Amino acid sequence: MTRSLLLGLALFGALLLSPAIADAQTINDYREFYRLLRINATEQVVPCYPSAKPLDEPIVYGVDRDTAGRPTRITRFTFGNPDTRGEWTTMRIAYTPVETNNTIVQRRTFYGASGVPLTTLTGFAVEIIYRRNGGILMRKYVDADGKPVNDLVGTSWTLYLPVGEAISQEWYFSNRKLHFGTGSDGPYHPFAAMPEQTYYRKMVVNAAGELVREEVRGFDKKSLPYPNGEFAHAYELNACGQPTRIIFLDTGGNPMADSDGVATRTFEYDTNGRMIAWSAFDLKGNPKGRRGDGVAVTRKIYREFDGILVDEQWFDAKGNQLPGDGLGSTNR
Repeated sequence: MTRSLLLGLALFGALLLSPAIADAQTINDYREFYRLLRINATEQVVPCYPSAKPLDEPIVYGVDRDTAGRPTRITRFTFGNPDTRGEWTTMRIAYTPVETNNTIVQRRTFYGASGVPLTTLTGFAVEIIYRRNGGILMRKYVDADGKPVNDLVGTSWTLYLPVGEAISQEWYFSNRKLHFGTGSDGPYHPFAAMPEQTYYRKMVVNAAGELVREEVRGFDKKSLPYPNGEFAHAYELNACGQPTRIIFLDTGGNPMADSDGVATRTFEYDTNGRMIAWSAFDLKGNPKGRRGDGVAVTRKIYREFDGILVDEQWFDAKGNQLPGDGLGSTNR
């Protein structure tokens, strides 16, 4: 579909009826449990890290699926009880084929612990439109009446247009005016923070819809550097789709070092999917400390009982521990 056709498609209201109050969910309503929930680059919901003891987990997601194996209901629990601390407790996902334009609409709605429908920061529901034969076309946020959310909340529509083997992502207000996408990525998504005035993101995904490369561009469609000066990120992933290695690239797709002299970063995760360490390296593959503080490795320590981050340890390129416990500086 062309950009104009997609924007015309976005003018139609929600294709599914707004949900009524749902039954409150308990942990006994589920048979599958996972310690981590992600949303990948093509807006597919991805549960990871199965749990065999959900009653013992500080955070666990119960998942129901349809006959095609797609998630249809997800509830977040803490030690066996519905978790009320987040923006939602239960997410319901419906899939509706639309024969007139050969698409499938995935619609996500959100509920509190009592089963009452919620309006989140992005609206009452999220609708994602896919081609029937695969490929994402659009994401839009709608209110309880199926209309685009108020533009004061954020951009209403995101378009995904094929560019060779890549996808160009663009953001629009409900008046069909192009707008920057900076700050539009919600939780659970895999993208790097965009610099100011990003109007386009070019991304490459694998067969599972997971992000393997991204770069951003301004209104003039010229490449923008990320905050540390690199122009593109290439990702190596684990089985869950989490990055285990990030390679920084220049505008020609060649490896480069950022403003700290770092060319790659590697990441480690625990059995809950939490990032427990990252390490930085220069273009030659040697450990590389940042210019400002010398940190080349960060290790995160979580409390075993409830998974709370309690410490960060910092190390220089020679493996020497640096002063400071890291609390309050979790962006390191």
